[in-house]
Amino acid sequence: MKGKYFIAATLISLPVLCFTACNKAIKNTDQVQSSVYSKNDITANVYFPYSKLKDLTIDKEAGNAYITDIVSKTPAILPYIELNNALLETNDNAYTLILKYTEDYEKSKNIGLSDNPLYTSPYLFSRATNTAILLMLANNYISSVNIEIAVPKEYPDTQPVTIEFNRNELEDESDLFDTAKADENSYNELLNLNDSVYAGRLFYSRIKLGSTKDDIIYRNGDPDKKVSENSDLIYTYGDNNCYTSFFLKKIKSSDKPIVTSIVVHPSKDDIGGAEMLYNIGLLPDDGQYLTKTKVENYLGTPKFSKNNTDYYRISSGLNDYLFFTYDTEGNAKEYGLQRD
Repeated sequence: MKGKYFIAATLISLPVLCFTACNKAIKNTDQVQSSVYSKNDITANVYFPYSKLKDLTIDKEAGNAYITDIVSKTPAILPYIELNNALLETNDNAYTLILKYTEDYEKSKNIGLSDNPLYTSPYLFSRATNTAILLMLANNYISSVNIEIAVPKEYPDTQPVTIEFNRNELEDESDLFDTAKADENSYNELLNLNDSVYAGRLFYSRIKLGSTKDDIIYRNGDPDKKVSENSDLIYTYGDNNCYTSFFLKKIKSSDKPIVTSIVVHPSKDDIGGAEMLYNIGLLPDDGQYLTKTKVENYLGTPKFSKNNTDYYRISSGLNDYLFFTYDTEGNAKEYGLQRD
């Protein structure tokens, strides 16, 4: 889902890292996406019941305290940000709902990152999107929702985060928006799309699912190894110990091959492909592999698991995943992105 995402701050620069991955795609052939969606498809603590959508109705003339009370009924965006105030502003009969949050330092530092976890949160934008969707569905007159998050003074080099959502852009992006208020299946499917890791942070050297081979070469130069089979391509960068592979397939016979999988194969001394993990605040301890325990503590329960591989949905599509494949000791021997 689209939205304008502003972080008014100078972020700590990404260190120079070796980027890597595996020489064969991990393909889940058994997973079939259902065409019927229920609340069980959505993480329980971020699901707002369809039957209670009317409880989010806001009177245009209501005061801030009343509006704040209504908005507080929506699922928490993150456990360490708290709603302080909510208000309506109008300009030429266009109503903007402004939600003001404050980041709680004591709760945020428990995430265990040295930097402010708000900036690399894998779920902030996705769950903020669902908050905006819920409030717009319940209130047809709201044309935009702005979410403002103040950060604590204990993070001295950071500034507030602002995320802006426009009704017209959300409606243009998904036909589900028009039917979600009247149809529970559409409602659940729309919320399910954003019950996911934010895809905008998941890339390697700006290469993401859907990129082309020209994008790969422009960003990374010629691959160290290239495999071509029919219309499929595999571009690999790195050596036998630490490498990243991009898998490209034609989705339709007339289309150019696009990236359908990025697979990272790290070594203990070189985590490889770590830009992808750094962007969501998930890195192994120094000199160690990333572990299943650390991933689950940070990302939560995966959508599904198969063959020692855990899959987490990402927001670019209902069949797009961030995956981690573990060895018998629970170390991530491969990870990456996959489109089924």
